[in-house]
Amino acid sequence: AAFAKQREVIGTVAKRYPRLVEHQGLELSYSSRHLNVLSADPRLVDYDALLGSDDLRARNDLDIRIATRGRLTERIAQAAHRAGTLLSYNHMFGGSFEGAEPNTRREALLARLLENRLYGAELLEVGYRGRGGHDLADHLWVWDELAKHGSLPVGIGVSDSHGGERQRWRTGANNFLSWIYATSPDRADLVVGLAAGRVYFGDL
Repeated sequence: AAFAKQREVIGTVAKRYPRLVEHQGLELSYSSRHLNVLSADPRLVDYDALLGSDDLRARNDLDIRIATRGRLTERIAQAAHRAGTLLSYNHMFGGSFEGAEPNTRREALLARLLENRLYGAELLEVGYRGRGGHDLADHLWVWDELAKHGSLPVGIGVSDSHGGERQRWRTGANNFLSWIYATSPDRADLVVGLAAGRVYFGDL
């Protein structure tokens, strides 16, 4: 119901900006590892089906949830890929916005990303001036180090704005965006451009 309501809101807002093409998106965020689904036809994930086995069944015990979230994220990513989608690994240093204290060293993050192989994500959010307590230089360092170890995700830049005065796109510190070289602004053509790595990020 929420997904349908969001589609309705997008349609209403789109009428105000006839030159702007808007697409509905989807983030897989059951665990702390957030992944964006990038596909011609995004579908909601059936979390209940993925949590069907006893070892991954959601429980009130925090330790159990923490211990299983990596395996659950792996299942979610596999299900998305079986549906023919691309995945973007979001805000690698965590969800806190600019000005936050770092809670993960970049070397520790690199080790984690190499261990979980970004859950097969083809894209990585790199273009942040500040996110999770780390600046753009740290984001670029992790991206470079991944490449040195044979992991070559396509880097993208985003704002991940959640609205409000502090996170307004025009005035916020994190106002990067990505340009996709595609034959049209249709969703399917944009996904083809992303899959081919024909995307560049920066400050408009």
